[in-house]
Formats: sequence, structure tokens, C-alpha cells
Amino acid sequence: MKISVQSNAKEITRQIGFFAKEQVPFALSQAINDVANEARTHQLAKRVRYFTMRTTWLRKKGAIRVVRSHKRQWPDIHAYIGVPDTVAALVATGGIRKAASVGLGSMAVPYSRSRSAGGRSARELLSPQLKTLRERVWPKRLLALKVKKRSRRAYFLIKSGGTRYVAMRQRRGRRTKKTQPLQFLYVLKSRVEIPQTWPFEKQVGNLVHFRFQPLFAKRLEAAVRIMK
Repeated sequence: MKISVQSNAKEITRQIGFFAKEQVPFALSQAINDVANEARTHQLAKRVRYFTMRTTWLRKKGAIRVVRSHKRQWPDIHAYIGVPDTVAALVATGGIRKAASVGLGSMAVPYSRSRSAGGRSARELLSPQLKTLRERVWPKRLLALKVKKRSRRAYFLIKSGGTRYVAMRQRRGRRTKKTQPLQFLYVLKSRVEIPQTWPFEKQVGNLVHFRFQPLFAKRLEAAVRIMK
């Protein structure tokens, strides 16, 4: 996302004094960087409202990236602010995510189940008390596991009506001789539509609109004061 700020900077340079004129590109660049950093801080605080962050690095500052502007870009001085993570970016823009051709050739989407019926998500079944899945219980890893006599769980790739599922069955233990029913963990899809739920662009645009002018005035005043 490119932060675009329209201003009459060239016209201003014709009307102000020599010192201020020399400092306009510098002050403009600094103000744009200030508003970009404010926008990042603002969105880092708000993103938890729009999606569940299960990946640790999404909680870090680098989850929203800022490419700073420089006065040498004059007169088209600009900065960039964006979301590097593909899924998080699609939550902000909406769109279709397609599966990679490697691995299973499909994306493993958690299988929906009724909470009222006591159903639990794949994450709750495989990584209880954690917000994300351990790498050793990723769908591809589960299907590669060899079933042994002492294995408490067995994982299967099931095809039904043209759709593939990753399922789990709890095996009989010492205390119970009854085999648990099959539990579906994931449905494999070649493409997933992700709706836009994070108003990233709108919120950043609003912040730029209200904060750029006072930040630019502050930066220009400070630059002129130093020159004098």
C-alpha cells in the first residue's frame, strides 16, 4: 500500500522564505515517515479485532512493514506501508488464495463442527492449550506418520464425493476397548475465498488525512529553526 499525500508543496516553496524553501523536501519526507509509523502502531493495536493471530511473528512489529521515504524523492515523496503475510493481507483486501502445487497440492482448512454439539477444532484436538499448531502435527506430517501397535491415534486421508478430508481415529486403550468414532480435522481445498474483514486501507487513509498536516507543520518549523 502506498501512502499518497496530495499537497501544494511546490506552491508553498514560492511563497515562503529561503530557509524554509530549502527545508520543504526534508520536512515533507519526515512528516510522511511520521504518519506511516503512526499508522503502523495504530494498526498493530487494532488488528486483533479482525482476525485471530495464531502465528507468533504476526504479533511483532515487523508484521506491518514500513518502507520510509527520503527527501531525494522530491517532488514525489512517498512511503509504503503494508502487510507481508499473504493470509493477513487477504484479510485486509479480500480475495482468493490458491494452493501451492507442492505437498498435498491443496490447502488444509479446519473442518467446521458444531460447538453446541461439543465439537472441537483441529487445533484444540491436536495442540490443546496452544493458539497455534506445532509443526509436528501439521496435516502433511500427520499423514506421513506410520501407525504402530502402540499408537493412540491414527490419521487418514479420506475421499468422499470428490472432496478430500484429513481425519483422526482414537484407538482402543487399556481402560476402554471401544474404538472412538472418526473425527474430521481438515477439508482439503484447491482455493479458498477470504472475505475482507480488516479495514486496513480505510483506517490508514483516515489517519493520514487527519495527522499529516500538523506533523508537516511541526517538522517544517523545526527544520527552519535549526537552519537559522
